Amino acid sequence: MYLHLDEAIMNTKLKNSAFDKLKLAPIALAAGAGMMLAAAAPAQAAVVGLGQTVTQGGVKYHIYNRAVVSPLGATGNSAYGIGSAKIVGGRVDAVDGFGGITVNGVSFNQPNDEVDLTTTGAGTFLNTISPVSIGGINTSLDYFMSADSPTLRVFGTFTNTTANLLSAAIAYGGNLECNCTIEDSSTGDNAFQSALDRWFITSDGPRDSDPFLTFVRFGPGGQLASSTPAVPGEVFDGIFDNFKDIWTLNLAPGETQSLMWFANFNDSLAAAQAGTPVFNDLSTLGAAGLLAGLSPTQIGQTANWKQQPVATTPEPSSLIGLGSLLGFGLLSKIKRRNP
Repeated sequence: MYLHLDEAIMNTKLKNSAFDKLKLAPIALAAGAGMMLAAAAPAQAAVVGLGQTVTQGGVKYHIYNRAVVSPLGATGNSAYGIGSAKIVGGRVDAVDGFGGITVNGVSFNQPNDEVDLTTTGAGTFLNTISPVSIGGINTSLDYFMSADSPTLRVFGTFTNTTANLLSAAIAYGGNLECNCTIEDSSTGDNAFQSALDRWFITSDGPRDSDPFLTFVRFGPGGQLASSTPAVPGEVFDGIFDNFKDIWTLNLAPGETQSLMWFANFNDSLAAAQAGTPVFNDLSTLGAAGLLAGLSPTQIGQTANWKQQPVATTPEPSSLIGLGSLLGFGLLSKIKRRNP
């Protein structure tokens, strides 16, 4: 009797032990997955001082604090930006202080003249270490230089840290250092239309010395610029080579929104035109690797780019079923009207 009781106790312990192992299995799997993700994560980016020179995708970029002087019209110092950019072995410098931003007229510069810099197979990232509070709006500006194409991504992030609704006027642009001519646009002509042209291509006009630049402003369904005071090829402050878009963001307390722009560098108009389908929407950007380093949350918070719905074609069987339902409904209606 005591033997059977001991066996029962032992069996119960074994069953409980097995049950505990089953309960712990998902936890162990999750922990293992976390370890694998941690192992796969890239190394911590290096903190570096500005300026920096980065060569990626066949373009050599020089990045500085206080690089963008005009046409942003900021108060205080000029803004962080791309001091110059040149196609390696190609044409002369494409810009002379570009890709900077201001928030409600105040220029953004990186704190302590430092950024996080890391290079992966996708390209080189220069990210803000600590956001700058500008009138209660935490502001950061990040650059990504693609390794696979001569493309720069500019990504600004804006968070309302107050308990009140805030309106942020974000000026973006700079000096293109060219006798600029608009060669083509997303609407198929060389006449700039702020509310319609998602992208446009500029050249150096008759001098034909600078690269052909494609400036990508927004995607389908994305928020439009509220105004464009400076357009390449039109006089602004007495010169023709400035570009300035202004975007107005309404930020609820605690809300974060972002804006994303691109600049693409080419040696010919044909090459620039051939590269524009990459900027059709978020799907084409992702396929081209130009959303590298951005989380789904960041992409979802980007005001001037929105995910487009996927069009679907009904299966033939679904169409037959729909036709049958419609036919049955029509027959029932006829019977009710003619008892």
